[in-house]
Amino acid sequence: MNVFKTLLSTCAVVTLAASATSVLAQNVPEEFTIGGDAAAFLNDYISINSDTARRLSDTCYEIIERETGVTSATVVILNAYGLVVDQRSTDGQRYSSIKITENKAHTALHYRRDTLQINQSLPDDPWQIFRYDQIGLESGQAGGVPIIVNDQLIGAMGIGGYGGGPRYHTHAMMCLEAIFGPQNAPG
Repeated sequence: MNVFKTLLSTCAVVTLAASATSVLAQNVPEEFTIGGDAAAFLNDYISINSDTARRLSDTCYEIIERETGVTSATVVILNAYGLVVDQRSTDGQRYSSIKITENKAHTALHYRRDTLQINQSLPDDPWQIFRYDQIGLESGQAGGVPIIVNDQLIGAMGIGGYGGGPRYHTHAMMCLEAIFGPQNAPG
């Protein structure tokens, strides 16, 4: 009997979680997330879709070139589970720039906040950022932002490879606003 009660309780929790996910996913316009048969097959209704990721990437390249005159950069866009949906690097990008940009996106996704904010909150230890890059897991450098639409995380983005420093953050926010509209200030 206890096994039956446990199974019944587990089913109820899973049903509630699925309902909550469905309600949250409904807050995000369908044009931005996986839909149709692909969503049903993957059981994923919250991840950024490849068309939106490509539009975001294209927009970032336009903004970077317009704002800096630079034509070589890297943009990495992850889905809500940390998998690469779109990654573009133009000629002239080094392995380190590409990998660090991907790490920025992963950091923004894992922490659910932008990497500039993370960088500013680190203790005054210049070696800590170096250690992040060395282990290949996290990056405290500016340019990583979560992609949040109507309070729902649908992915993360990293931009880099053109000597942007803090302006990486500014450009990333401009990219998000161009596709998704005004973004909430970090908090």
